[in-house]
Amino acid sequence: MTTSFNAYACPLDGVNLVEAGAGTGKTYNIQILVLRLILAGADVRKILVVTFTDAATAELRDRIHRILTAMRDALAQLVGKDQRESEDIIASLNEQLRGFFQDSGPADGDWRQDLPGALRKVKDALRNFDQAPISTIHGFCHRMLNENAFESGIRYGLEARPDISAVINDIIHDFARNLLYPASTQRVRICNILDINPGTLLAAIRPAIRDIGATIDWGLTPEEQDDPQQALTSQEEVIGGLLQTIKTDEHWQHCPEIPDNLLNKNAVATLSDSARAAFRELLQRDTPMTEEQFQAYTTKALKAGINKTKSQGAALVERISAGEARAFTAPFDALAEALPRYRSLVHFQAQQYFHTELASRKSRDNFLTFDDMLTKLDERLQSADGEQLAEVIRAKYDCALVDEFQDTDPIQYSIFNRIFRDSDRHAFFMIGDPKQAIYSFRGGDIFAYLKARQDIPAERRFTLATNYRSSDAYIDVLNSFYDGDTPPPFDHEGITFTPIIKPPGNGKIFARAGQIIANPLTINTFGNKDLAAKDVAAKIAATVADPELTITLDGVPRRPRYSDMAVLVRTSKDGDAIEKLLVDREVPVIWTHAGNIFLTAEANELLDLMTAITQCKDSRAITKVLASRLFAASADDLLALRDHIPDIQLHFEQLYELWSKKSFLAMFRTFLEQPHAHSRPWLVKVNPAAYPATDCLAQLLAKQPGGDRILTNLIHLGEKLHQAATQRRLGPESLITFLKSRSGTTSEAVADSSDQDEDDEALALRMATQQDAVLIMTLHKSKGLQFPFVFLPHLPAVAPDERDILFHDENGKRCLDLTPSRAHREVCEREALQETLRILYVGLTRAIFACHVAYSRRASSLSPHGYLGSRLDPWMTAPCPPAALTLPQLTADQLFPAQTFTEQDAGRLQPGWRTCSFTSLAHSALRSTSLPDDDASPSPQEDDDSDHLDDEGDEGDGAELVDPVVGLLAASIIPFAAREPIFQLRAGKRAGLVWHSIFENLNFQSSDDELEAELTTQLNLYSLLSGQPECRERQRQAFIAMTKGILGNTLPGNFRLADIQPTRRLTELRFLYRLHNSFHSTTLAETLRQHGITVPEAWKAYCQAGTAMAGSIDLLFQAPNEKFYLLDWKTNSLDGDPANFDADGMSKEMNAKFYHLQYLIYTVAFAEFYRVRTGQAITADLYEKVFGGVFYLFVRGIVPENNANASPRGVFFTRPCFEFLENFREHIGMTVTPA
Repeated sequence: MTTSFNAYACPLDGVNLVEAGAGTGKTYNIQILVLRLILAGADVRKILVVTFTDAATAELRDRIHRILTAMRDALAQLVGKDQRESEDIIASLNEQLRGFFQDSGPADGDWRQDLPGALRKVKDALRNFDQAPISTIHGFCHRMLNENAFESGIRYGLEARPDISAVINDIIHDFARNLLYPASTQRVRICNILDINPGTLLAAIRPAIRDIGATIDWGLTPEEQDDPQQALTSQEEVIGGLLQTIKTDEHWQHCPEIPDNLLNKNAVATLSDSARAAFRELLQRDTPMTEEQFQAYTTKALKAGINKTKSQGAALVERISAGEARAFTAPFDALAEALPRYRSLVHFQAQQYFHTELASRKSRDNFLTFDDMLTKLDERLQSADGEQLAEVIRAKYDCALVDEFQDTDPIQYSIFNRIFRDSDRHAFFMIGDPKQAIYSFRGGDIFAYLKARQDIPAERRFTLATNYRSSDAYIDVLNSFYDGDTPPPFDHEGITFTPIIKPPGNGKIFARAGQIIANPLTINTFGNKDLAAKDVAAKIAATVADPELTITLDGVPRRPRYSDMAVLVRTSKDGDAIEKLLVDREVPVIWTHAGNIFLTAEANELLDLMTAITQCKDSRAITKVLASRLFAASADDLLALRDHIPDIQLHFEQLYELWSKKSFLAMFRTFLEQPHAHSRPWLVKVNPAAYPATDCLAQLLAKQPGGDRILTNLIHLGEKLHQAATQRRLGPESLITFLKSRSGTTSEAVADSSDQDEDDEALALRMATQQDAVLIMTLHKSKGLQFPFVFLPHLPAVAPDERDILFHDENGKRCLDLTPSRAHREVCEREALQETLRILYVGLTRAIFACHVAYSRRASSLSPHGYLGSRLDPWMTAPCPPAALTLPQLTADQLFPAQTFTEQDAGRLQPGWRTCSFTSLAHSALRSTSLPDDDASPSPQEDDDSDHLDDEGDEGDGAELVDPVVGLLAASIIPFAAREPIFQLRAGKRAGLVWHSIFENLNFQSSDDELEAELTTQLNLYSLLSGQPECRERQRQAFIAMTKGILGNTLPGNFRLADIQPTRRLTELRFLYRLHNSFHSTTLAETLRQHGITVPEAWKAYCQAGTAMAGSIDLLFQAPNEKFYLLDWKTNSLDGDPANFDADGMSKEMNAKFYHLQYLIYTVAFAEFYRVRTGQAITADLYEKVFGGVFYLFVRGIVPENNANASPRGVFFTRPCFEFLENFREHIGMTVTPA
């Protein structure tokens, strides 16, 4: 007997179990418990909250912080108010908070008599919230082992590795090598018959190495387990003898007519063609058969497979039944028994080797796994001196709450039970739902939950039964479906269904023509799975198309949408089938694979794209990408594109530059979203029909068969890679290595690569909503989620995977059946059925309004269909007629909706820890606002102190790739082959850095011969030259001529760079401002415009007070006129047109790249640098005397000039007036520290 749970009034001590049904507000009640504990005086740092995934941990942390914040605000309003004002304030609170102030509120309500004291407690909790121990079970165990190294007996500083897949792979490969390389021919032959290799070995023993607490039945004798190597050798002799017997002439003389009959399809109907072919080879004594083919010729298999209606078959079965053929079938019968036993011996040895080798590597490399954290902590707690460790841990916490307790295992329960079971000073809450225990494959053990429930007194067992998720009509259906015990709905006496209670004022309504639909659960039965899936597809289309259907969620009725629909499947194959049917009906769909997103075809294509971008001179890599689905170029297109290879390579170089300067995601979304006319005019030129100028690659992909799926996977992969690049700080090449390791394209690729990040379902939900698409998701991923409409295309069936080897013995001990004969098959299948019935419950309870089930009926009692039987009948309906629905083509805007970002989207770093630069301030002016990383303020991830990072748009045309202001990659760009040699020199970030390095280290006063020799050396060293020898020579001469012009041309101020002494120049002057004022681009832009500077309309930036401004000035020098000048090298190609390097062209480039902001930042840095070095603050007079101005040298446009009176081409010069500079400084406020 259990009691209804009231989180406001339950005792806050002792051990408590709360069974929370689906949709009953489990997290909602955890929030209340935590707040009650804090108001009762508990320190938030001593309230342990544990769950099982990082995503659930993050959600709990957020939800608890929210209720604390809300209570703080409520108490702040209530303090000092009279009764009437207090009542008005309390009435305005949400229901959750009002419960704390009502008469039926917390029994520990003394805090209500001291509201200022309560407010202090909540404020303290918020102040210390970052230290609140809300974590996963593994995180808790790791922390306890590390913090209590002495008591736990574990070495301090062990590395905790969440993923050891690569180590597992390596160990299994080692074992396979040791098994096969020095082996006899006989062993190799047997392993080939049994298909024993590293892949099959790992798949076979994975359950044994993953299920650390299970007892394993290998089906081997104690003697075989004591000396498996000897047993293996003995089995090899037996199997070798049997194989030799089958080859002898004597064997075939027992029943000479049998071979002919076995090869006759009319005689033995069930033999496969491959088995017959192998048998023919065996008759010729050539190649051995596989294990399955040997099995086909056993006495049992032949008796079952002989076609008795044919005369030949009847005679053959008579011979076999009479035993006359026994001598022929005996070796096959013996092999059918010996081969599986041999395999078990190999698997047993592999498991032993694995555990021994893994322990050795852990000791050698000083690491432990997540499972080790559990086992080691449990071992210490259960040891003779375990009470000492338990008491130390108890002293750290006043209370512990374990969420999703049904997913626990015996070791996890043992840990918490040992720590908290006998303590009167602590509260221990276990919260879960045994009906949703569906993660046995991850180690979750329903028997651990049942053991805990048995250990807890009845008065400490509670239930949550009020469903806040579903409509009243659907709650009635669920109660009716699970009513009664014929048969028991979960096939387990320890798991029962508590009737669901409707919440008061439930406003969720599903109606047709204004009338509530009374039976929102429908079940259709079909002859096969294909028809069942078609029924679901038709039902979805019909639901959206029906004009009379409405749903009410927030008080306003509306029509159902595709994004309201979720199709929940058991396997990836089922999801693929329903996705195809929906796509055929032109229904938009998002399918979150049960498999690994990194193992999809899209992952391989994305890897090819990334490789081509980083190796843009490799035409074969580029051609591979062009031929993929990303471009879908035909053979004729590829042939025509050969004439545009230089332009294509330039495009890929620009993508690389964008990736390097900004982020992978910025590059990738630009790649998908930009119109062909801007970024890929060569596509439009070769095939304008296939590549319309205004279309983008996202639209091209969407038009392909399964385009929604392709785009979904690509976007998903893009976000995954962006997350990896940001968190691990991976550059382009490192990110490619990361993707290779996840996609199985390297020898180090992980084998057990589930890679199911907890944010996958959140991403899928967001994308389904944005695109108004049906969501397909596995039932396991759907747990914890809710959907207006749920469709189950296949009533969950017992999955044919490793779970049917799991069972529990009579004492509830977890066991694995790895015996060759599957000795425990019946009990394993029974437990698999029980879990499948719980999965069905999870599927049914995801729905808010309605659920539609379609399935193919099976008679087996071990299928949910056969077991539930008559329980399904009341909901049977006639199948819906097929419905055709045509939707408009999805647009790029629907696929990639624009996002708006505000100051609040910036990182949460405290002032003083954030840095910014020209790059981060100007970036919103230089790229599309649809990119998801367009924060208005500098990203804390940016390494803004890096050399040249504030040279936005420098080293090539990369910045132009995303600049809507200047017309991205306009069709007027000069083709590569037609460019002058200086514009054919390698571009991109890496090349640009080399150019900078050459200029920084150049001796300005070198002779012509010295200069030419040095430059030639540098050009060859850094491979800047490309093409045929004559092209390379022209490029070399152009670079030398350019450099001579840089050094020899007369600059404004009537001097040359060649006149500058080495002692009068500083290269790469790095600096760091402290911005004492916060500023916003809107106010600063007005000041800039007042002084004649063009400010891009899209510019949006914000800096907090205390932010550090970082940067690096390419060159500061003192000219012969004694004045100081700033110089910035720019390698921009300006579309490869020399005409663009005149005053007008450079002015446009300065405006487009917002370089005016850059030189103002640099000039302020110089002024402060001068003050620090000389002790003189720069006044207006001193500014006129010492500061000459700023040069921007667009070096590709510079050639030797003879006219000393004209400003040479490629030279931009400016000198901001002192008043303007001071105005600029007042806006930002700063102190400068030279770096």
